[in-house]
Amino acid sequence: MELWFCAAFSLLYIGLSFAFFITSLVDFVNILRGKKSKANLPLCILNLAAAVGLSVFSYISLEGSLGFGVITFLVFAVLSVAVETGYRIFSGELRFSKQKLPRYISAAVGTVLAVFVLCFMGSSLLNVTCSYEEAANFHAGYGASMLASAWDSLKLLDLNPELIGSAESYFDSVFAGAGTSGVYGDEIIFQLSPSMMGILGQAEIENLLAALGILIYLLVGAVVVTLALSVSDRIKALTSDREAKLVYGILETVFIVVLLGLVIVYSSLVTYTLEGFPKFQYTAGVSGLLIASVVLVATEFIQRLVFRFLEKKKSSPSAPEKISEEKESREV
Repeated sequence: MELWFCAAFSLLYIGLSFAFFITSLVDFVNILRGKKSKANLPLCILNLAAAVGLSVFSYISLEGSLGFGVITFLVFAVLSVAVETGYRIFSGELRFSKQKLPRYISAAVGTVLAVFVLCFMGSSLLNVTCSYEEAANFHAGYGASMLASAWDSLKLLDLNPELIGSAESYFDSVFAGAGTSGVYGDEIIFQLSPSMMGILGQAEIENLLAALGILIYLLVGAVVVTLALSVSDRIKALTSDREAKLVYGILETVFIVVLLGLVIVYSSLVTYTLEGFPKFQYTAGVSGLLIASVVLVATEFIQRLVFRFLEKKKSSPSAPEKISEEKESREV
């Protein structure tokens, strides 16, 4: 699924880049003829959204590291928007006014908050704490990729049905292989992931965990796509002298609140499955980064409403101006 997401955003980026190349050639010919095309900036903005989506899903699939090529895509996408916007300001197509200052501030604040949420979406959604006979402690955060891998656990269960209910012996073998030094490698972290714990408890819950894990992953994708489109829409709104669409803020809030609810259910099921074992305690809970993402998305939506109200209030004529306008209209 991660590869499909990355491939889709990569193909979108390549296609938009090719379209930008063609329109740039046409634009160059038009400039020689004294005209200027307006197709380049929307293509740059959509290209930036594709690069942001590719970066986030690469971050998820590569578990916290980005390749040089992905970073290059992102840098070139940002530069293309900056250069095209700078050209429009230099040519006089874009003019900044004091009346639209709330809109500029709202766009800047919203973009910064969206970048933070995008970074958090590639990090942990769920935290796991495990203590084993008071001799070893384990703590790790798991992202959407690891939660969706519960589907792999179901396939593992088909190969070895004896894994159901074998949590205690499983923990013995895992901690015996890792030692009690408190240092765990990537393989141990995977073996102690919440997606692996369901098959060690109850098969019915594992089926539900597999479905929830995939749904959580798809919701993360929806949040990332919506945030990328929201950022691109804000940039386009500033460059086309219109207000940003509220629909993206509404979708962001709905998606991330539902995501939080699903992660709470997921963590509760994992913790419930592994209750009652005397040798170890395994507790799953919502990550602080996910809670912070919910707060930031809600804050971004509220500030958008506040600044929109301030802009309308600032642009509306005052009472004396209204009276003078009415006098002039009556005289006419």
